Amino acid sequence: MALSKMRSFVLFVCLSFLTCVNGIGQDHTTWTSFSISKKLDKGFTFVFKPIFRHNVSTSSYLNYSPDYMLKYKLNNAWSFQVLGRSWIIPEGPDRQFLWFDAKHSKKLGDFNLTNTFRVHGAIDRFIEDPDFLRWHPYVKWTKFKKIQPLVGLQFFYQLNGLNELERIRYALGFHAPIYDRHTLQFQYWDEVFYNRDQIERVNVWVVNLSYAF
Repeated sequence: MALSKMRSFVLFVCLSFLTCVNGIGQDHTTWTSFSISKKLDKGFTFVFKPIFRHNVSTSSYLNYSPDYMLKYKLNNAWSFQVLGRSWIIPEGPDRQFLWFDAKHSKKLGDFNLTNTFRVHGAIDRFIEDPDFLRWHPYVKWTKFKKIQPLVGLQFFYQLNGLNELERIRYALGFHAPIYDRHTLQFQYWDEVFYNRDQIERVNVWVVNLSYAF
């Protein structure tokens, strides 16, 4: 039974990867970060996560954004989060966001299914940015402790009077615990923008090293 599950998941990951890279875009960008999380009490956790972005295709630095978030775990199924992001862009204008998340997790045998629902709000201090309703369904294979593959989607439904699906991120990656408190997180996003004169694609490589205490 376990072998059958493993074969099915490997096939699923391979098909998902082929779907992601089919018609892949020209630009390749990296999001490199480290995150530090501090458990405040039984329910609350504070996380600080600076992110550095580069365009690999042009060998150029893009921008930097510190993320700061407060998480609350209600129970084993539900958790909530408030996240702020200050996007610092060379030569400006800088951008500011505030997000509200509700996350549901469910264990299904060797798999963990998570659904994150996000209200993506832009604080228009220096530039007028769009607002979104977002949905992130993910499946992670948790059978092995040393590496846990995952696949997922991120839907961006734009508000501001447009009320349309603006983009989808097709995600493939893994989580790999390194030490007791450290975890390496990797994802590849095939980011596809819709409702434009021409569909645009961007390849995003996301690497994060997390530390919890």
